This record gives sequence, C-alpha cells and structure tokens, in this order.
Amino acid sequence: LELNPAAKPALKMGEWNRYRIECIGNSIKTWLNGIPCAHVIDDMTPTGLIALQVHGIGNNKEKEGQQIKWKNIRIKTTNLKPSPNEGIYVVNLIPNDLCDAEKDNFAGIFNNFRQLCICGMYQSF
Repeated sequence: LELNPAAKPALKMGEWNRYRIECIGNSIKTWLNGIPCAHVIDDMTPTGLIALQVHGIGNNKEKEGQQIKWKNIRIKTTNLKPSPNEGIYVVNLIPNDLCDAEKDNFAGIFNNFRQLCICGMYQSF
C-alpha cells in the first residue's frame, strides 16, 4: 500500500477483512474491504498454484503465537471479466510494454512535456 496510501485505512486490524483478488492474464488487482489497493502487471508466472501468504514476524517476539485465519474462500475460473481500472497506480513489471493505463496517460504526459520544452525554449531566446 506504499503506492496507494489512500487504501491504508481500509485495513481493520483485529477484525475480519474482506479481500478480493483478481488475476486475469498478466494482471493482478486487489481490493481490501471494497477499496482498490493495488494493480500489478507481471508475466513472470502465468500459471501455477494459488497461495495466501503471511509475511514472517522476524525477531518480533510480541507477534509469536498470533493467529491468521481465512474463511469463505471462493475461486472463480470461468467467465472472467476484468474490472475497470479505478485510477490507482499500476505497477507494470513487463519490460518494453505499456499497459492500458500507461497508454492512456502517456499522450498527456508527452504533450505536456513537449509543450513545457517548447515554452522553455522560447523563453530562453
């Protein structure tokens, strides 16, 4: 959630949280309690198993013995339709590839950059 600080308050510590994880093709999107959290595009492992990971506690003795529980896990494998991009930052890990969100923003970024350069060039003469 470092790239999406607005989603941090969605986590309810000590309570049940509702996660939605959408993996379609190279795209992985996550929601926490209905709040869009992350969107990663990665082609490293297009097939494999499904796993839920809890990161280690390191040397933190206070966290020893804490329990992590999952319930009501459902997996849908047919008739999948990608959810629309909800304006969150997209991390694209595929080299030399622009995802749709990057393409949508590229023209505006390029045009503004070009305009700034032209304006700067005129101002410098």
